[in-house]
Amino acid sequence: LTGYIGSESFLHSVVTVVQKLKALNPKCRYVCDPVLGDRGKFYVPPELVDIYKKEVLPLADVITPNQFEIEQLTGIDIQTIADAQNACRILHNLGVSLVLITSIIFPGTEINDPIDNTMVEKPGDGTEATPPPNSIGMFVSRRRTQQKTMCQTMQQQNIDSEQEQHCCEEEQYVLYTPKLPGFFTGTGDVCAALCLGWTAELNDHVVDDGLSLGDFLEKLAGTMHAI
Repeated sequence: LTGYIGSESFLHSVVTVVQKLKALNPKCRYVCDPVLGDRGKFYVPPELVDIYKKEVLPLADVITPNQFEIEQLTGIDIQTIADAQNACRILHNLGVSLVLITSIIFPGTEINDPIDNTMVEKPGDGTEATPPPNSIGMFVSRRRTQQKTMCQTMQQQNIDSEQEQHCCEEEQYVLYTPKLPGFFTGTGDVCAALCLGWTAELNDHVVDDGLSLGDFLEKLAGTMHAI
């Protein structure tokens, strides 16, 4: 698990360490929290974005960006569920199996009245439920590992994106939790740590004897909200 990294040299060193670990143990699971910034502002040098895209993400099994960070990594301004799906697909194509967008503020949800409304749903094709007011969205997308090699091969053969999607089965959920008053620091760190723990319990797509992706998101969000 890696989190805040404030310099290019440090990030390059992390890449070297992860490469060595995966060479020693191919089953090593790397969870990357690509800390770049939040609320439209960078916490780190913007030059780190390119290093994450070219060197870090191809090594990561799980990535936990917030809305600002995934927008920087993909170039997509996330306003809708479809935007989140497209952004996750870009990261999947770089090699990331599971993408957890830790917080999304959708247009129309920013009001000040408290509301007790928590819901989780599986996005469909072409239709979107209206997010509850005064809520924060969490979005998770997983591409089937067993299809990953095939997809990467097809990309190398320049097969068009529509055909590529047919060979890659993706599972996605969005969850909304009530927005709490106040400002909290360290929430991203806690979320990434919980993600590291709960992804160890996820089923492997083939034998359905582990935690489902929907349950994973509910457990993670429930713990975060309780804290």
